[in-house]
Amino acid sequence: MSSERDPAREDEALDALRESVARHRRLVELAPDGIVVYQDGRFVYANPAATRLLGLIDPQAVIGKPILDFVHPDHRDAMAERLEQINRGEAPMETIELLLLRPDGTTVEVEISLTPLVLDGRPAAQSIVRDISARKRGQERLMAAVQKAQEALRLREDFLSVAAHELKTPVTSLWSAAQILQRLVVPGQPHDPARLERMVNVVTQQTEKLTRLVNRLLDISRLEAGKLSLELQWIDVAGLARTAVEGMQAQSEQHELSVSAPDTLWARADPLRIEQILVNLLTNAIKYSPQGGSVRVELVTRNDGYMELRVTDEGIGVPTEDQPHIFERFFQVQPAERATGLGLGLFISREIAMLHGGDLHYEARPTRGSCFVLILPTRGPEVTPTSTP
Repeated sequence: MSSERDPAREDEALDALRESVARHRRLVELAPDGIVVYQDGRFVYANPAATRLLGLIDPQAVIGKPILDFVHPDHRDAMAERLEQINRGEAPMETIELLLLRPDGTTVEVEISLTPLVLDGRPAAQSIVRDISARKRGQERLMAAVQKAQEALRLREDFLSVAAHELKTPVTSLWSAAQILQRLVVPGQPHDPARLERMVNVVTQQTEKLTRLVNRLLDISRLEAGKLSLELQWIDVAGLARTAVEGMQAQSEQHELSVSAPDTLWARADPLRIEQILVNLLTNAIKYSPQGGSVRVELVTRNDGYMELRVTDEGIGVPTEDQPHIFERFFQVQPAERATGLGLGLFISREIAMLHGGDLHYEARPTRGSCFVLILPTRGPEVTPTSTP
């Protein structure tokens, strides 16, 4: 067999080798992920993608720099431990996630895989560095969506529990009253007018309570769908307040209600919705006030184009720890044994106030009692598709 060299074949092999090396170099240089090689804790190579991740422009600018200089302090110990394992020639560790720290102080979340290799007879390592910022943001959005769905499920369960409890009371009373009325109106039997009147009053009161509960359920549904509409017109808020107070006083002889307001005070608002807020505030003030306590309604104008309607009582007040939550859905101020209703009144009232371009907030009092302040613009809100019929 001939052992003579074939220069032509050797040149072809050398050219093929050069072409293969160049091809692989191009693949590395054009790779979307960062590729780095380091030895003795310092960079010896970085492709353009890795250079960009490190916050630099020239790949040569990173050569010779310590790796840990580009790792966030919170993650340096973990990275240093893995580099030591590589130096000891141990098997590659699992992929890790960490924060890279750029020279300008910004950070980027990356995923790094470490592979040991030998370079010039000494241990080294190659890493694939992948930017996972977008993936992390996607995970955060997914977690936020899951939490939102769980919160919605919890609120629905709370809602159904509270609604079932509150609806059961008037339904039970109506059923009992209906049975008694059925017995009282037996043909040929004498009637007891006083008892008949009491039963009719029970039916009327419980029907009104059911109507209020159903209306609040409808309001919360419309608010959630962004479909609660306002029928805006110019109204005398002072006159509306006096009428509401007179109506509530007729229903509560055990409390003293009063109004302090100008003769007239006009605003462009929905009269039924403003009355709804007033009745809710007055109902709460009476419910949580002692017998014989006073409830005051004060209406004043401000210099910034707004008016304030204050409802102040001498009741149990709102504990400091409860104050941040009183406008949340289903929240009820303690003590629980006196709390009735769906816990939606203040939430709905505030939403209605904001639809008018105003607000409803609570002011702590130095003494016992509560003060709720309804703020309304005297000019009225702008007409928008979500706030007009």
